[in-house]
Parts: sequence; structure tokens; C-alpha cells
Amino acid sequence: MGIKSSTLISILVSLIFVSNSFCGDQAYTKVVRGEFIPFLNTLGMKFVYIKPGKLLIKNIIVDSEHRETGKIDIYKTIKGFYLQNTEVTVGQWQKFSLSEFYKNNNISHGCLIRVGRRLDFDSKSNWNYPGYKVDEYFPVTCISWNDANQFAKWLSEIEKCSYRLPTAAEWEYACKAVNAASSANDYTGISTNKNLDLLESQAWYNDNSGAHVHLVAQKQENYYGLFDMIGNVSEWCEDSFDLYVGTEVEKLIFSNDLILNMKIKAVRGCSFDSYKMTCDCSRGFGLRSDNKGYNLGFRLVKDLQ
Repeated sequence: MGIKSSTLISILVSLIFVSNSFCGDQAYTKVVRGEFIPFLNTLGMKFVYIKPGKLLIKNIIVDSEHRETGKIDIYKTIKGFYLQNTEVTVGQWQKFSLSEFYKNNNISHGCLIRVGRRLDFDSKSNWNYPGYKVDEYFPVTCISWNDANQFAKWLSEIEKCSYRLPTAAEWEYACKAVNAASSANDYTGISTNKNLDLLESQAWYNDNSGAHVHLVAQKQENYYGLFDMIGNVSEWCEDSFDLYVGTEVEKLIFSNDLILNMKIKAVRGCSFDSYKMTCDCSRGFGLRSDNKGYNLGFRLVKDLQ
């Protein structure tokens, strides 16, 4: 009995995705007509290729007396990388929670949640109930920087490749879609009607979110095909807060040793309860690596083989 052509096509498509299930064979870095193609991993996470380029970072020059003496534009070179097109979801994290790796690494409960207008730490809240009922397609929250790195390590081990958090510079570069074919996504100066329209079409923030988190990928993606880079939940980055520039001109502004010792990590992107003026690709803040919040999640980078 013969196989129908439609069935055969389905089988072939399935085999293609199976062949893309392990980084060890470098299947994730296939190039078609000179372009790196998007891929799905074993958890159903989609990754898109972010082309290399340069990120413009405005900085302040100070002298030895910590007095401002002028300003300079600094460019940071960004290498090409794969970035998850959504935040990690509750469903994807749940698969991790069932693993022996998760059970052996003592992922703790407790999370900062919103109670009315107050923020309180609740020792019983966690990713499965961050103060509200979750859906498997919600971005996972109540995840610390430490937890996110454990997830990346686990996924790297089972897929035999390198997953990690994006650096703050990579995150900003991807958010702005700096080297995309179309004009960049720049939310700076959102008082203009043009940027307000852009923000409204791509972001969940306090004016349009109904004060709650939303399913991933419900708003328009940016020019790189990334969803929710701005809004829905804020996202952890790999490096320490404000250290991503990597230049000499800023090191007199604050003590790098103090930030490193306190394990203050960079966070980027506004969330569903943020004011619109904070929804800017260039804005960020820092939190301790063990902090967990009801509106704080992450997405992953997959390094090129």
C-alpha cells in the first residue's frame, strides 16, 4: 500500500526537525542562500539569527574628580548570534522542572508579588503561581538570574550545545533591530506619535495590559522577528549591571568591584505594569542575582557552533 504524498511530506518535515534536535551535528547553524535560517529546538523554542553589527552607546566622560567633562559616542561590536523569538514560557520551564537536574539543584520558592498596590515577598509563590494563575504560554516569571542560568545549563547538556542569557548589549542591539533591512526599532522619545504607535503595536505596558501578564507573541514582532522585547515581562541579561560597555571611560562613575561583589545583574525591557516612559530599548536596571519577581523572566541565546 503506497504512502500518500501529503503523508510523505509530513514525515520528511518531521525528519528535518529531528535532525535539528542536537547542536552536536551543527544542524542548528544551517545556511540557505547565504542566510542563517531560524530553527526550533527540542522544547519547541524558536530561535532567529541576529546579524553582526555595531551598537551605538552614548557615554559620559569623567575626570579623576568625577566631574563631567564631555560626552562621546562609543560603538560596541556585536557578533552574530541566535536569539529566542519569545521569552521562555511556563510550559518550557515546566519540562525543566520535571528533570533530575532541576531536582538536584534546589531551585527555591519565594517571589516578590503584587498585592493590590503593594509589592510583598511571598515565600510560597513560585513560577507555577507568581501571584496569579498561569497558562503554559505565559512567559515564566519568579525566576532568578541563578535559576535562568541553571535552565540554560540543563538545556545545553541535553542538546549538546551552548545556550546562555543574552548580554545587555546583545539584548539592546536585538531590541532595536539595529542591522535589520528596515528602519530600526527605536522607542526613544516615545512622546512622538510615531513611537507611541510603535510601542502600542509591539508592547504590553500599563496603559494597555489590563495590569496582567499576557500570552507570548500576541503583539507584533520587531524587524528581527522577536516578540515582547519591550513589555509583558522584563528580562534578565547575562552580565553585571552597566558593565556591558567594556570601556575605560565609565569605570570612574561607580565601583565595578562593588557591583560584582553584590552580584548585581542587568535587567532589560519594561513589563506589563510599567509606565510607557520606561519602555525603551536602551533603558535597564540592576537586581541581585537571587531576586525573583512576578514580572521578571528571560529568553535565551544559542551560540553559533
